[in-house]
Amino acid sequence: MPLDRHLADAASAPDSSAPSMTMAAGRVWQQELRPKYVFPLIRHLSWRVSVWLSRTPITPNQITLIGAVVGIAGIFLFLQDGLAGRLAGLTAFIFNYLCDHCDGEVARLKGATSRFGDLLSEICGALFHGGLFFGLGWKMSVVTGDQIWLWCGVSTVVAALLNMVMALLLKEQSSEQDVADTDLSQSVRPTHLGTEVGAWDRLVYLFRELLRADLWIFFVVLGVFDLLWLLVIPAAIGSHLYWMAGLTKSARKYHV
Repeated sequence: MPLDRHLADAASAPDSSAPSMTMAAGRVWQQELRPKYVFPLIRHLSWRVSVWLSRTPITPNQITLIGAVVGIAGIFLFLQDGLAGRLAGLTAFIFNYLCDHCDGEVARLKGATSRFGDLLSEICGALFHGGLFFGLGWKMSVVTGDQIWLWCGVSTVVAALLNMVMALLLKEQSSEQDVADTDLSQSVRPTHLGTEVGAWDRLVYLFRELLRADLWIFFVVLGVFDLLWLLVIPAAIGSHLYWMAGLTKSARKYHV
């Protein structure tokens, strides 16, 4: 059932002594927010946190900003020498990814979705990912003396900005016909569209949705061993493939 129908039902509830719609949403709709699939793994944590946050005064935009500030601070921590800095940075990265999912989930639970929220989320995502790989590229260029690492970081920043602009433009042009009728999680997968789905659709879904949502796992596994620099060159290439894949109609069908 679409979210607007849920809101209409909640607004027309006859019991005037009931808690606010915001609080009721956290209780009544949390089963719909619960992930029904194994991946992305981050949603198994985010939905629980989102239900709790929906009962607090915090706004979705505040969640977005807090996650961005902590994530960017984590970049500086991670670039420091020593295990303690790396672990603190990795913890901040996980927190950033958690907030990146919670802001949208809380917005839907509170009926507070907005274009400004979309804009803020896209900007913060571009700043974090662009900043992370630029920082890694810069550090590797200092260590090795090879400027190719720095240029790979710059390439990723450019791709992050292009993806941000493209995503915002496509959201402006999107219509209800582009999105499947789904529950409060707003998760739209290839299985929801049945026979319309081909190999390209599945590949785009895997690359742009599942891999993006659980990229934090690669950060943690490689980061613990100070091997996150291995992602700098793949990110410089993959980030451009990512935004270009977003131009296809397949990319506009899905959401995790």
